Parts: sequence; C-alpha cells; structure tokens
Amino acid sequence: ERRWNLNLDELGERNIVVSIHLVLKRDGSVESVDVLNEKNRSTDAIYRSIAISARNAVILSSPFLLPAGDYAETMDLTLTLNPRDILR
Repeated sequence: ERRWNLNLDELGERNIVVSIHLVLKRDGSVESVDVLNEKNRSTDAIYRSIAISARNAVILSSPFLLPAGDYAETMDLTLTLNPRDILR
C-alpha cells in the first residue's frame, strides 16, 4: 500500500479490482509479477493505469519480509487489490 502510487481522482466512482500473479523466491524477492485479465481491459486507460501502478508497487516492495519458516524454492501467489481499500 505504501508503494502503490494512485491517482484516486482518476478512479472516480468506479470499483476497479486488479489481480496480480506473483512468484516469490524463498528469500522474499520477486521472481515474476503479471497483471491478470489485462487483455480484457486493454482499452480501458484508467484500469490500465491503476493495474500498472499496482504491479509496480509489488516490484518496489521486493523483497517481502516473510515470517520465519521453511518455504518452497518459489511461492506462487495471486493478489487481489482494490484501490478503495486504501480509503478505509
């Protein structure tokens, strides 16, 4: 959330949810990150702007601080991000 650079005025009254596919390495660093369902909304400039800023926030957050434990070599995650959650 700290690294998600959003223009909330751009959002207006829309309810946009961005799904991010993320692969983390055992040390918490990001191996890969992709926006899911981007093809369905490629012509929506506002969605695209918010989705790119969400993806960039994930990249800037690397490495993630993971709780102590024994992790697999890589972890496959899907994050669902809603800009409205920042307003709460």
